[in-house]
Amino acid sequence: ALARRATNRSDDPTAIARVLALELSMQLPPYFLPALPPPVAGVGEARDSPFHARTRLRWLVAEWQRVHGHAADALDRYRAFGAASYLELPYLAPAALRRGELHEARGQRREAAAEYGRVLALWRDPDPALRPLVDDVRRRLARLRGR
Repeated sequence: ALARRATNRSDDPTAIARVLALELSMQLPPYFLPALPPPVAGVGEARDSPFHARTRLRWLVAEWQRVHGHAADALDRYRAFGAASYLELPYLAPAALRRGELHEARGQRREAAAEYGRVLALWRDPDPALRPLVDDVRRRLARLRGR
């Protein structure tokens, strides 16, 4: 239930912190709690294992970094999705969206437009629940291109 609430309010730092703490406590032995996973898990061990890739945990760390103003670190983590495992494919479009938002916030229009273009390519024919989000990305891209 906590994870569901946090995903419904992805910009709520408190919810993200709670879910991150929960994920850390469930996936790591106590002596690893201060350590955060690297942006890209070890490619050899992560390629075929959802357990070694720690995809959800890496996503939550990136979200925490984004919300708390660590844009450069968050960008590194979002860029890593898809590099460690084919099991990360569902994260490709959301990671591109977050990269676009971060680039746009930093005034990097060309990079933001490229990322929004990736989102639209990956979500060409979105499920009905994603249509409003895809429409928003189209508007953002049009605004960046001056249309």
